[in-house]
Amino acid sequence: MSRLNAANNGQTRLVGDITATAVSFYVIDAAVFPVAPFMISLDAEIMQVNTVLGNLLSGITRAQEGTTAATHVGDCLVENRWTAGMYSGLALTEDLGAKTSLLTTIKTTIVAAINEVLGLLNTHKTDTTTAHGINTFAKSAQEAWYAPTLLNAWVNTGSGFSTAGYMKDNFGFVHLKGCISSGAITNNMTLFTMPAGYRPTANLMFNAMSTPDGASMQVFRLTVEVGGNVRIGSNGAASQTLMLDGISFSTN
Repeated sequence: MSRLNAANNGQTRLVGDITATAVSFYVIDAAVFPVAPFMISLDAEIMQVNTVLGNLLSGITRAQEGTTAATHVGDCLVENRWTAGMYSGLALTEDLGAKTSLLTTIKTTIVAAINEVLGLLNTHKTDTTTAHGINTFAKSAQEAWYAPTLLNAWVNTGSGFSTAGYMKDNFGFVHLKGCISSGAITNNMTLFTMPAGYRPTANLMFNAMSTPDGASMQVFRLTVEVGGNVRIGSNGAASQTLMLDGISFSTN
């Protein structure tokens, strides 16, 4: 039902008789009525008026709200009464308004929740200090490997083995790699020196594998010092190949 208008004390009288099928007629004073559309009651019949032109009511829909179209005699009372249908329409409007308000509240709540989740995701995406951010941070681009300047006749082994290198990951851990050969082995001989930012906070010792004869394996002590020197400890045997892979330490 479309919204119907109403007026206080909206009543006048019919000009002349009308039949049960008349869809327009004159009243004495149509100014007492609200802007169309509105309901009028003549005797026991309820009608809907859709157009008003001066004192002419037209576009009338007869027999509304279960009433019966009937003839009406001139000078009968024409009233803009409050009807059950008007009340039902208002109730539906109020109910729709309440539902609309509820839907608006729900929408606002959902949008706020989505924004909160997006905010948390964005925070965790850039968070490098909590468990929520570790996975994303670990998958971010890592720096390239740097080739150290090998000292004391040490050279890269080649033959398909990786070259000597070092890099620091996003968590502050330095990693070594590569196979080197042919260098001098005396106690605490320096293999290479790493720059500031790639050095431990205390001297560290590691086990490094070596092949003194190209076949058998031997373990050497490898020391990484706070000054950046990477040294090899000697047990008196010559080394053919020394493996640096797997050596990692924190700079924090």
